[in-house]
Amino acid sequence: MAQPGAPQHYCLVIDTSDGGMRVSTSHDFEVPNQFILRLSGEEATYKVVWRKGRQVGAKLVSRASPRA
Repeated sequence: MAQPGAPQHYCLVIDTSDGGMRVSTSHDFEVPNQFILRLSGEEATYKVVWRKGRQVGAKLVSRASPRA
């Protein structure tokens, strides 16, 4: 999980759907309002729609091509 050009951070994906996901992060990382998530070789851009403690809900903005 990262902003474009920023260092990567690991997160725990709790739930996914076609239009979004819920993730949990460590206490020392503030999830940016928009971020790129790499999961199973795919990258996608998400926008945060809610926050509760270390968890955030985010909607899918766009998908990138699978990484080779």
